[in-house]
Amino acid sequence: MNFSNPANSYRQSAIAGATPIGLVIALYDKLASDLRLAVEAMRQEDIEARCIALNHATLVLGQLQDWVNLESGDPLAMSLANFYQIIRARMLEASLKKSASLLEAQIELVLQVRGAWQQRDAASVEAAHGYLIASESTQPQSQSHHA
Repeated sequence: MNFSNPANSYRQSAIAGATPIGLVIALYDKLASDLRLAVEAMRQEDIEARCIALNHATLVLGQLQDWVNLESGDPLAMSLANFYQIIRARMLEASLKKSASLLEAQIELVLQVRGAWQQRDAASVEAAHGYLIASESTQPQSQSHHA
């Protein structure tokens, strides 16, 4: 771990203990963060910072796309693949047009889908917690005998 940067240390610790859906949420957070950096760079007319932010956002988006299992035939997988293609196209369009507002619209979409993942993660954690409590209540209790 890199303890010289507390934010990186915290992020690495959080990722190490994350659920699979939690990792997806972390990527959505990073994608939104990169897009915000690109918006700020556009407004400051900082071409280098804009390119760095958009290039990293593209890498993050690629990672999200790689995790989609299109072979499953799941309609959710198809929807996510389409969503990621649209975000990628809009990022390119925003870069070419130097449109901060177009990127801001993509941030809103990313955050909406992130929220859906977060609800799904909370529901799965709650279900797992309920399963653990139910299985604990069906376990035979060890009884201690005092003489």
